[in-house]
Amino acid sequence: MRRIAAGLGGVLVLAVAAWVSAFGSDGTTTVTPPASEHLRNGDLIFRSGVSIDSHLIKIFDPGSKYSHVGMIDVREGTAYVVHIEPDERGDSKVRRDPLADFLAPGKADGFAVYHVTPDDDERGRAAIRAALGYQARGVLFDRDFDLDTEDKMYCTELVWRAYLEVGLDLLGGDFGPASSHGRLIRLTTLARSKPVVLSEVGETQ
Repeated sequence: MRRIAAGLGGVLVLAVAAWVSAFGSDGTTTVTPPASEHLRNGDLIFRSGVSIDSHLIKIFDPGSKYSHVGMIDVREGTAYVVHIEPDERGDSKVRRDPLADFLAPGKADGFAVYHVTPDDDERGRAAIRAALGYQARGVLFDRDFDLDTEDKMYCTELVWRAYLEVGLDLLGGDFGPASSHGRLIRLTTLARSKPVVLSEVGETQ
């Protein structure tokens, strides 16, 4: 059975790769990032990626338009995103990237910004400090998507844990449908949680 599943997974990867090659982004489309003055510290920014992995995530999270999420960190009028994702170079650690890089051509064809409510700048900053604490600890990307480990995390887990540290459970204990890994925080579950409210949506031009 495991061999069959692995074989089907390989076929799916090849099919998605062919689709992306034929119809995917050629890196020439651009997404206009949201203006910094419209962002709050601790906002969640969901990204629709254009890579093969991004398309696979959308397949395995039915109903999701997005494949990745991070937290907005605004410093002196410049917006950054604190997030974690697998990296082809093997640098799969928590990162703090400029918002423009997070939404760069060849990486994204859309985004959505969600405010965390009620508005609380100090809580948002504290959540960012918690996330940057994971960076200082050298937390790696969790390829096993195991929510019971804290030395490795995946993108939605990082967001959830950062807010949990400052007293806000974004999920309210509801993790949605379980997976073969047990509890799993899906992008759709996080986007539909009660404390987050859609603020802005952007797509390629």
